[in-house]
Amino acid sequence: MKIEEIFELLDDYSRATHMPVSCFKGHELVKRTMDFQIDFNLPMLLLDCLPRVLPPVWYSISPEFMYMAGLTIAEENITIFIGPAYVMECSREQASRILDRIGRKRKDVSELIRFFRSVGSCDAVSIQSGLKLLQRLLLNDCTSPQQLEFRWNSTLHFAAYCIPEPGNTGAIPMEKELVECIENGRSDLLEHMILNQILIRREEDMDDPQLFRNRTHIMCSANFFCSRIALHANLDISLVTALFEQYDRRIQQASGISELTYIFVEFIREYTRQVAALKGLQTDSPMAERVNKYVVSHLYENITPTLLSRQLNVNLSYLCRQFKKATGKTITDFVQERKVEEAMHLLKQNTLTVTSVSQLLGFSSTSYFCAVFKKYTGMTPAGYQRKK
Repeated sequence: MKIEEIFELLDDYSRATHMPVSCFKGHELVKRTMDFQIDFNLPMLLLDCLPRVLPPVWYSISPEFMYMAGLTIAEENITIFIGPAYVMECSREQASRILDRIGRKRKDVSELIRFFRSVGSCDAVSIQSGLKLLQRLLLNDCTSPQQLEFRWNSTLHFAAYCIPEPGNTGAIPMEKELVECIENGRSDLLEHMILNQILIRREEDMDDPQLFRNRTHIMCSANFFCSRIALHANLDISLVTALFEQYDRRIQQASGISELTYIFVEFIREYTRQVAALKGLQTDSPMAERVNKYVVSHLYENITPTLLSRQLNVNLSYLCRQFKKATGKTITDFVQERKVEEAMHLLKQNTLTVTSVSQLLGFSSTSYFCAVFKKYTGMTPAGYQRKK
């Protein structure tokens, strides 16, 4: 059966059952039979919570009692997702739990409930019957549907938050590139992407309140997703949580689309920069990697070899010896280098004084900070700030 014929059949099925149907080719949304009226791709999020390899015919139920079913046409790499729907009406508590799972704000509860009401309550037997009908028409098969385990997945696809219109896949390569940049700490590729793909975009209706509201939701989700990538790249959870909460507050306080774009660029740069710092130590030593991870995550504190040995529960002499053997540097030199790199980043923003940067990074005095900074850069912090 041709893809156009499949689409027509899905439209007929959706009109007859009033069930939303989404058709994916790989992970690309190519067909949607109903306007979801929500600014995130819920079927794709749910699909990511099912087993990676799907049987030809399946159904599943989430812990919040969302019912979903589908067909898999393996030779065409097509997945047909039916639902989600509720047998009974979706409660506020259930909607809140779903939003918590996908990193959305609870203020979206009413919007999600309206979506499920527009679908209407469903009868599980009717869905199974409709599924069998599609199964016979599309697969020429009548085997029983297989129930799949549903497990919420913290690693969600960025494309799931920006619903492309069917056939419009231009955004997906950019999102894959963004994942690669953050996951591998590729700040160089990220800057090229920001200049050539993100900042050149123009909005048609900058003052449209609905557009601003939708963009705020998308930025909150993008921040959540980028934080998950950073965690996956082994960044310390306390650092990731602090970054996520910082940018989430700023997104909620933003006053316009231009400001949201600026914040978006800031947080993708910061997640990438932190992962780059973590991956910057080229060593095969697990001990050195543990030191590096702690230093990156606690850079704004006073870090000494004694503190590290206590935090990592390792003998001080052994720790210093192993780190020097793996990196060719003492722990003190390594910590100072990392702090100077962070100081350079802060000074370039030109919003903090030299004294403030010194205090933020835990130096005992401004004069000592200036001496360490000059040791590694050849110039004073004030001179560097003026130059940049």
